[in-house]
Amino acid sequence: MSATILDDPAKTGKDATPGSSAVELSHDLWSLYLEEANERAAAKANLWNGSLAAFLLFAGLFAGVVSSFVIDSRAELLPGSDNDTAGTKVPVTTLAINFLWFISLTSTLISALAAVLAQTWIVKFGLVPTKGFTGAMERWIHDDNAEHWHLHTSDF
Repeated sequence: MSATILDDPAKTGKDATPGSSAVELSHDLWSLYLEEANERAAAKANLWNGSLAAFLLFAGLFAGVVSSFVIDSRAELLPGSDNDTAGTKVPVTTLAINFLWFISLTSTLISALAAVLAQTWIVKFGLVPTKGFTGAMERWIHDDNAEHWHLHTSDF
């Protein structure tokens, strides 16, 4: 409640001129907080972006390798292939191996999509207004949400 009063001098009944000490104190306080909080947020965002970039590189390489195995082993599922001795049945082991290749590729692509969405969130994490109580509150909410999702690091 007191933070709202500091932001809206009309509610206090005091003069809201730029020379007013309450308004200047409020502005200076939130500016100092936002400066420090935004520096910490930028450092966190850079760390998270670096980790996600490395993950996406690995996921892309892994998906490429798994795709080559999927293409190669998919031919064994077609009737009339070299491994098809009965002409109509595909061995259970071939089905299981192909199932695992497809699951591996699918989970890699889904996790890469999640990483791209996380990078989008990180961009939003860094975009916070830099003025006043409202900006400070938004910065705090973003930081609190990051902590809720266990995105904090031991360095900060």
